[in-house]
Amino acid sequence: MRRLVLIAWLTAALVASCGPDRRSSSGRGAGGGDGAGEGEGEEGEGEERDGEESEGEGEGEGEGEGECEGEGEGEGEGGGEAGMHERTTDIGGVERAYTIWAPQQAIDKAGPVPLLFVYHGGGDSAANILSVTGATDAASLRGWIVAAPQGDQGQWFTSEGEGWAKGDGQADSMLNDAALTTHIFEEIRAEYSVDTDKVYAVGYSRGGAMVVLLATGSGNPNLFGGVWRSFFKAYGVSAGYDPVSGNQGYAVATPKAPMIVHHGTGDRVVDLARAQAMVTGLEGAGWTVEFTTHDGGHIWFFDTPTLLSGWE
Repeated sequence: MRRLVLIAWLTAALVASCGPDRRSSSGRGAGGGDGAGEGEGEEGEGEERDGEESEGEGEGEGEGEGECEGEGEGEGEGGGEAGMHERTTDIGGVERAYTIWAPQQAIDKAGPVPLLFVYHGGGDSAANILSVTGATDAASLRGWIVAAPQGDQGQWFTSEGEGWAKGDGQADSMLNDAALTTHIFEEIRAEYSVDTDKVYAVGYSRGGAMVVLLATGSGNPNLFGGVWRSFFKAYGVSAGYDPVSGNQGYAVATPKAPMIVHHGTGDRVVDLARAQAMVTGLEGAGWTVEFTTHDGGHIWFFDTPTLLSGWE
């Protein structure tokens, strides 16, 4: 029953409400971080969804179908406050947390502004990924708004063995993670003037895997109960992977927004072959993927200001 309630909640949110839900909020200074190391081989990410090796924590344009009603530039009326906002909300009976960075440059900018979602790696935090990626500084420089969801127990698609309490009746947090993403999007565009043609998602490691799920699960009956519809116009995946080993059906997903994938040839946490297999499968199913390898290990490899500039 709770699964049906959560699916109904997500469906209604995607097609109708597009407004803020119950939340609590507090401000804090820019930057921050929990001190979690981003170097190769540090914090453990827990077991992957398909039972393969555990991870250690280290460092275009889509089609418009399936988006929330009223899609277009500048949906919000503006008036949201500048600053770093740490918030919580109830998603299907589970308390979830997230951070919004709205620099003054975005508030002062004439017209609607781009929005970037950043997904942290396993065992990490929203605060740390914002610091490590330099997303807050890059957003300030270009006048973007940034959202950083917090994974349950520091994970994405969290399993019961990793601490998922099944508060919404689900076996793992995957559907709840998608619903959280939708909630944040609705809330931000209700408070700020957002260019909904420039909403992007990037993720590192297990956060990159979550981005892959959000991309390939959109309009896909095999994932998220078939109700998730992505509003992202492009994706960035650094040291990430496909957490369900290609079983979600790349070909049926829609829209197939462009994806940039970076992976280290020396990655000892997520083997390069996994990324290569994912990219091959995506391209074979009609996705546009820009795949780049580098000599490093399990690290965040994107230059965030350059990434934002390319999408802008």
